Amino acid sequence: MKMVLHRVICSQKVAGSYCDLITLVKDDYADGVFACANNDREAIIKLSQRLGFLTGEESEIMMDTHVQAGFVVGLPFSTPGYYDFRANHITQSISNLGATMLRHRLTPPPEEAYSLHRKLSGAFLACIKLGAVVPCRELLLEVYEKYEFGKHDSERLASGSES
Repeated sequence: MKMVLHRVICSQKVAGSYCDLITLVKDDYADGVFACANNDREAIIKLSQRLGFLTGEESEIMMDTHVQAGFVVGLPFSTPGYYDFRANHITQSISNLGATMLRHRLTPPPEEAYSLHRKLSGAFLACIKLGAVVPCRELLLEVYEKYEFGKHDSERLASGSES
C-alpha cells in the first residue's frame, strides 16, 4: 500500500508546461486524498472544483454525494491504527453513490485524474481481495510528509492535523 500511495501522490518533477499541469494536478490530488482522510468537506469541494471534478454549479445533492464519495475513499486513511479491508464495503458504498453522481454530474472527471484514480482503486481492490489489514493513516502521513509540492504553501487548501 505504501508503494502505491507513493506512486499516486509522488512523481518525478519534470520541467515543461504539460508537466507543470500534471504537477499541479498531483499536488491538488495529494491534498484531496488528505482532505478526504480528514473529512474536510470544504477542502474537498474547493479542491474538486480546482481539479475540474465539480463546476461550482452542481445541485446540493451532487455536492453532498461527491463529498460523501470522498469520505468513503478517505475512510481507510481517516483513523490511526490498522484498517481492515475485509470488514468494510468501500466498493459497494462507492457503487451506491455512483448512480446519483451519474444523474447529477455536470462535467466528466478530469482526464488527468484517471490514472491516479486507477492506481488508488487498484490498491484498494487488491487489499480487499487479499483481505489486507493495513496501517493506512500512518502510511498516508509518511508519504504526505515527504511529498514535495510543486507550488507555494499559500496556494494549498487541504487542512486538518497530520496526526
